[in-house]
Amino acid sequence: MASELLADVPTKNYESIPSSEEEGESSEEEAVEKPLVLSDLPAWEIASIVSLAFSYGCIMTTLFLITLPVECERIETQHPNIPKSVALGIFVAISGASNLVSPLLGMLSDTYRPPKHFELGQRLPYFVLGSICSTIGLLGQYTESYEKLWLRYGVFYFATMIGLNISYAMVLAIIPDQVPRSQTGTANGILALLLVLGSLFGFGLFHAFFQNRVQNMYGTLF
Repeated sequence: MASELLADVPTKNYESIPSSEEEGESSEEEAVEKPLVLSDLPAWEIASIVSLAFSYGCIMTTLFLITLPVECERIETQHPNIPKSVALGIFVAISGASNLVSPLLGMLSDTYRPPKHFELGQRLPYFVLGSICSTIGLLGQYTESYEKLWLRYGVFYFATMIGLNISYAMVLAIIPDQVPRSQTGTANGILALLLVLGSLFGFGLFHAFFQNRVQNMYGTLF
């Protein structure tokens, strides 16, 4: 009789119930296996992310096509033994040397991990560094151009180019960080559009409002 009663009692399958340790391991495996997927962003938000490209396009195109040629003419007038083409070639060489900083800073920003108690982004310190270098460089270019001290002008020009290259490298790096992979083409298109608009903005100011006075360009670029 007792055996019949025991037979009617439902038994539990304890082997099918995972332990807490197994649940933790499975949840960790699922967290590792499932990467973070970014949701699609509106066009205006992508434009905000890469908005620094507008300033970069305004500065770079007007600097090389307007400001530096005019300054090289002033150098040739003050120092007849330095032709305009030679002075412009020196500035181009300085710009090329400053490009070497881009891959180095890109690598450093990729491996940088901000402190947990500071709400800093991975690229933000390098954006700040690029902005500081560009600001100091442009302010120095304006001052030394007014004083006609061209050696110091070249030093500040080098600082400007380093800052611009750092900032633009961070803009390119932040696209895969903040923009979904499916919208990479859209982000690159908006980036190119902002570069063109910045260039047109700089040329328009120079010819329409500054009356072709190169000194006024430094205020806009600054």
